[in-house]
Amino acid sequence: MRATLPKALAVRLALACAGILAAGAHLGAATASYPVDAFFLPSSQSAQLQVALDQNQVVRLDHGRYDTGGLASITLRAGQRLYGLKTIIPPVVVAPGTTGAVLSSVIPGTLTFPASSLATAHNFFKSVTFSAIVGTGATLEANLFVDLANDTIAFDTSGGGHLIDNRFVRTLGQGGSHFITVTGDSGHASQGNVFLWMNMLGPTPVVDGYVRFRDLADVTLVGVDYECSTTTTAPAIQADALGAYRQYVWSGIAPAGTPLKINAAEMQVHAMTMSANSGTDIEFAASNLRSLIGYATRATLRDLSTAAPPFRLHGFDGGVKAVANAGTVLSSAASSALADPTPLVALVAPTRSAVPWERPVFAPVPDPGGPAWNVGLVGQPDSRATIQALIDSAAAAGDFARLPAGTYYISGPLHLGAGNGLIGAGMDRTLIVAKTPNIDMVVGDGSTGLNLTDLTLQGGANGIHHQPEDLPVRAQFFGILLSHVTFRDMANAGIFIDRIYAWDNDFVDHVNFVNCPSGFKQHPNLAEDFTLAASNQICYLDKVLFYGCQFSGCGTALDLPANRPNNLNMCLDCSFTGSTSAVATMVRTNSQIFANCTFSDNAGNPTISSTSNLDLLSCDFQAGSRGTAMIFAPGQMHVEGCTFARAGNPSATIVASTGFASAQKFFSNCTSTDMPIGGISTNGLFLHNQFGADTAFSGLGVSQVGATVKTFASAAGIPAPAPQFLVGSVFPAQLVDAIAGVVPPGITLGAPVLAAGRSAVKSGDSATIAITYAGAATVT
Repeated sequence: MRATLPKALAVRLALACAGILAAGAHLGAATASYPVDAFFLPSSQSAQLQVALDQNQVVRLDHGRYDTGGLASITLRAGQRLYGLKTIIPPVVVAPGTTGAVLSSVIPGTLTFPASSLATAHNFFKSVTFSAIVGTGATLEANLFVDLANDTIAFDTSGGGHLIDNRFVRTLGQGGSHFITVTGDSGHASQGNVFLWMNMLGPTPVVDGYVRFRDLADVTLVGVDYECSTTTTAPAIQADALGAYRQYVWSGIAPAGTPLKINAAEMQVHAMTMSANSGTDIEFAASNLRSLIGYATRATLRDLSTAAPPFRLHGFDGGVKAVANAGTVLSSAASSALADPTPLVALVAPTRSAVPWERPVFAPVPDPGGPAWNVGLVGQPDSRATIQALIDSAAAAGDFARLPAGTYYISGPLHLGAGNGLIGAGMDRTLIVAKTPNIDMVVGDGSTGLNLTDLTLQGGANGIHHQPEDLPVRAQFFGILLSHVTFRDMANAGIFIDRIYAWDNDFVDHVNFVNCPSGFKQHPNLAEDFTLAASNQICYLDKVLFYGCQFSGCGTALDLPANRPNNLNMCLDCSFTGSTSAVATMVRTNSQIFANCTFSDNAGNPTISSTSNLDLLSCDFQAGSRGTAMIFAPGQMHVEGCTFARAGNPSATIVASTGFASAQKFFSNCTSTDMPIGGISTNGLFLHNQFGADTAFSGLGVSQVGATVKTFASAAGIPAPAPQFLVGSVFPAQLVDAIAGVVPPGITLGAPVLAAGRSAVKSGDSATIAITYAGAATVT
């Protein structure tokens, strides 16, 4: 039971009555990662940062340092927005009660939430990196944290305050002893917090856990990767005195100890494919009353529960094994039913005040070139040298280049890397067009980095092409800045990673792929043995998050034929429409997650295929005229809280009938009125689903072994199937707009403040205005 249910429910009801619980973005408004019309404060005026923020509300910074102007810290207040470009700034204090604030692409060192009973709510913190995020006694409700790379997180509300319904998306810990620590109170006021995409790299083992949770009503983790090859016995995650611990997808390499040491009344672990060296993988503590393990390959369990008796429902890769009521083992075909389904109801169909996350709603993809974008290309002026000079001169001044609104034509590729960058005025305002369709538009510059935002690229061979010819040996891209970019009408791919070493731990933020044969394409050197240290071109894709992206009218949106297996990549809040071949074809891709995505009218049988496993949460599938079957993986398919509809298609199925069997199908809280399951499988576990066209798989508990499908649990009067992992509060429209990059109406944007030696460029200026950086030649 959620300890603060009356208050939390009252807040949601009040917001709903006020009419501000919107389910989608503000359509029709221009969006940008870095709003060029906002007040600009150069790093030379860093001492004025607080004044500029208080006077102008929305402030943008350059790529310099703002921590040398004498300010010990700055305070972020309600409605204020501060945008950087991987910018170092003084420590930030978020004033208690702050709402509607944005902090983006900065390195403050410390982000502090002070003690207060005033709720800090509905704020957006994006790409706050290399910092400590701390709060003792703070009250945080329904905030969004995205792309917290190389941070530590520590909240303690044991003496006051609480954390309710906050979302932490893409948390990356690298080394160190404590990565994430969240401590609540004995009354379990903190609840509904979700960590989505968590990566633990090379941690220093500590006895009480690299990630620690204590005294919470519940916590949910989706998409966890743990890389620790030591022989430590310390846990990766330790949870004490929790009401419920829920985890979906775990991969990586485990040490010799116990990666999961969980003291919670309820524990759920699904899709655990970690490679364990030795030891025990999961430990149930004495207080555990019930557990559900959807799939845990090679898992070894230690059960210390003193409950009389505990409830266990565990499905393994060796077949569906349902264990209930202190060791009563149901047969593989579930020939006997649960005498008391109450514990299973509590696991998969609980009565909760939390509600499913809002469905993403997508603004139309900007099309600044219009239908005549490629008319008369031969006669257009060539701006490639001009733009490259702008990029290079800005880099020499320690900054990223700003390309004003306008249409530019290039005859050859632009070179971008770690030490430079290109920032447009917005996807709808800055357009770069390839003069011929056989040129790459952006390539490497000899370094493994990429900084590109707020523009549209159209008409080349590839929008971005990372290949060994432009890069050092064993090129591995890590920590790129790629946000609010549209790739249109490429001859090959929007993004093409080609025989390099890797894209690893990267964030692709609100990027659109339109009318490209491949949206994102991977091309490894298949002749290499990826197990050898000398391999340089295995081109793996690991732990890349596609966030808020749209794939429209592509052949194959995600073309991922790996050599060394890909691992734990995720698409969150993405849209896939009108794919003419498939949404995703994945070879040797482990733990690919689609979360809160929409799929409409995509071809392919199946639309999404993987030769390994596949994980989907809170997704919506509309087959449409192109659809045949939605998904298939021969290993494990874990599908939670998804909806499926034929949308006028007379024969579409959920699982493809490929002639091969899937080893394990796990469906929970899924619904469809007209699309049958389809496909064939060796084993299946179906918990609390409603399939109108396949009633045999509907109900509280159904197992499948071969052709045998049996109901082993049923209950009346329980809630309808609904997502149980991506739940909490529905974000209000203002926060949804901030996520999409919409500057709220009513805010007066200031005129730019200029640094010495830099001339003004207003958003409406044409492409021919001179742009000067200190110490550099003028380019036009």
